[in-house]
Amino acid sequence: MRPIKLYQIPQEWAAVEDAIEAAGGEITPEIEAQIVALMGATKDKIIGAAVTMRNYRIAADATRDMAQRMSAEAERVMASANKLDKVADRIGAAMLPAVEVTGKVQTPAGTVYKRVTPHYAFELKDGCNWYDLPSELWRQREPELNKNKLKELAQSDRLPEAILAYKTETTSICLTNPKTKDDQNDLNDQGDLHASNQESCA
Repeated sequence: MRPIKLYQIPQEWAAVEDAIEAAGGEITPEIEAQIVALMGATKDKIIGAAVTMRNYRIAADATRDMAQRMSAEAERVMASANKLDKVADRIGAAMLPAVEVTGKVQTPAGTVYKRVTPHYAFELKDGCNWYDLPSELWRQREPELNKNKLKELAQSDRLPEAILAYKTETTSICLTNPKTKDDQNDLNDQGDLHASNQESCA
C-alpha cells in the first residue's frame, strides 16, 4: 500500500516508495540497500528519511482505523446472525410438543424430527482430592512466570535467586508529531521537525 502523501518527499525517496509498492509493500534486501545508500549524517538526509517515515506511519494508522471499523461492522453482522439463530431456535422449541405427538414429519424445508442430546456437568465431591483420581481424569495448566511482576523486580534489583534474567535492549528512532498546522506547513516547506508529546518510533 502506497503511503498517504501528507508530506512532500524528495525524488529519491519517491523512487524508494515505488520500489516498495512494486515489491508488494515489503522491503527486499535490494530496497534496503537503496535506503541505506540514501542515509547520511546531514540534516537534509535525515529530513528526507523523516518525512518518508511519517507518511508511512500515517498510512499505517489510517489502515489500522479502517481495520477497526471493519471489525466493528463484522461484530454487528455476527450479532445479527446470532439473533436470527435464536429466532430459529425459538420456533424449533415451539414445534417440540407437536412433533412429540406426530413423530417425524417430511416438509418442503426438510425432515422435522426430535433429537435428544445428552449434556453433562461434573464436579469433585466434597472431601475428595484431585490426586486420588486417575491422572487422565483431570488436568492442570503448567505454571508460568508472571513476567510483568518479574520485570518490576528486575528493574529494582530484587529478583529471587531462583530466577535467571536475560536483559536485551532495542534501540529505535523516534519521530515526534508536529504540534500545530503551522508546524506541519513548516515541515512541508522547510523540512524542519518540531517536538510534541506524541511520538512515532521504529
